[in-house]
Amino acid sequence: MSQRIFYWLGFLAYSGLMLGVGLWVWWRERKKGRVTDNQTFWAANKNLSGTAIGLSISASMMSISWSCVYGVQLFYWYGTGAIWLLIVPWLITLIGFWILTPHFRRFRIFSQPELMEKRFGRQTRQLLAVPLIFVFMVWGGAEIYAAGTIMAPFLGISIPAALALITLVVASYSFLGGFEAVVSTDKVQFVLVAAFISAMAALGLWGWHQKSAMVSLWQANWLAPKIHQGLPILFSPGWGLIFMTLVAYLPGWLVETDIWIRLQSARSTRQARWGMLIAIGNSVVFVGILPLLIGLTALALYPPVHGHIPVRLQ
Repeated sequence: MSQRIFYWLGFLAYSGLMLGVGLWVWWRERKKGRVTDNQTFWAANKNLSGTAIGLSISASMMSISWSCVYGVQLFYWYGTGAIWLLIVPWLITLIGFWILTPHFRRFRIFSQPELMEKRFGRQTRQLLAVPLIFVFMVWGGAEIYAAGTIMAPFLGISIPAALALITLVVASYSFLGGFEAVVSTDKVQFVLVAAFISAMAALGLWGWHQKSAMVSLWQANWLAPKIHQGLPILFSPGWGLIFMTLVAYLPGWLVETDIWIRLQSARSTRQARWGMLIAIGNSVVFVGILPLLIGLTALALYPPVHGHIPVRLQ
């Protein structure tokens, strides 16, 4: 039997599970006789547990494109010093949200344009909505494109067809179950991505251990092709890139709508803060430590050739 059959079975089973979650939330709300309004659709009736929102926030940053592609790529390029280019600003963001949780829970709004309208009027909301629509269409499109590009060869279909399938599944369960369905599917995605990242790190360590004559993982830092010579390895990207990264990420991440919606959807401030602590812990492990191990073992197993990534690794 062709392996493609198994890939299709896996895709259909996963998609069916996600759609089932959306249908279950929709059916349960109808059974209770609830009318879907903004509070229900966007904030899950403010009745989610801290564990649920913590796993949901974790899953949003633990996507394959972030942790297992971009994160690992940064550690391969810069060694341990790449912590400043992803995990450190992300942890600063999460700690900031933990501190400001009570303030975000008082917003009772679901987007940055709404926030601006309360302070500066309706015209400001309309002006801000246009660039945000563009930003999130590009961001969402990039995430879907990354997934579709990876999946298409395994399923034996074109990339546009893979993009259409992914978009249909995500749009369907989001429309049916609203934010509660999104959080519920995030929990499933967290388990799958956490298992994948853990397996990749274990495979990297096993491969490195098999070649015991190779450099230590700490020594592998100096094989990184883009380290800034003359600086300690913990600051290997260089002061300029570190500064620009913090300036580029922190202002936007600290007003991330998807995080403050999760804080608003918790049943209490205490639960919201507990969710943030879960997200912080998961991020340390799955956005920081394990991608670091994957990147360093990749440097040891596939060192750059004259400063270029080996063709096999690409």
